[in-house]
Amino acid sequence: MPVKLVLPAATALAALLGLAGAAHAADCTVQATPLVFGSYRPTLRGPTDVTATITVTCTASQAESIGYEIALLGTGRDALEAPEGGPALRFGIFVDATRLRRWGDGMGGTATLVGSMVLAPGERRSMSYTVYGRLAGGQKVRAGAYAFAPMITLRLS
Repeated sequence: MPVKLVLPAATALAALLGLAGAAHAADCTVQATPLVFGSYRPTLRGPTDVTATITVTCTASQAESIGYEIALLGTGRDALEAPEGGPALRFGIFVDATRLRRWGDGMGGTATLVGSMVLAPGERRSMSYTVYGRLAGGQKVRAGAYAFAPMITLRLS
């Protein structure tokens, strides 16, 4: 039986937002599209690769130059929690299409998403970034719903 898997991280990313940094004359938000791995089949040997989009949107009340960093917290592990005990599913979220630079908080070899924008008074601007998910193949796991709920932070500078 296949394992049905929707990684709640992507839908939870926007809801679990933390803002930190210097005072700005701009209002900034971050949103994410779902990172959905779908049904996992343990008999598949290769990885399952998916993408999601992270979008930062800022609206300025006056002219503003904003730098920001988008970090993924809660990435001290790389496995989805198993239902009712059992083995967890190994996965990763990366900032590059080659899936070599793991997305995290910038510590322990992880990378963050970094950007900037210049806004005129009353201007609203968005910048989007692709993140890349990979679910390792050939894992012996139980059927069920697996969960992972990280938090992303948008640090303004």
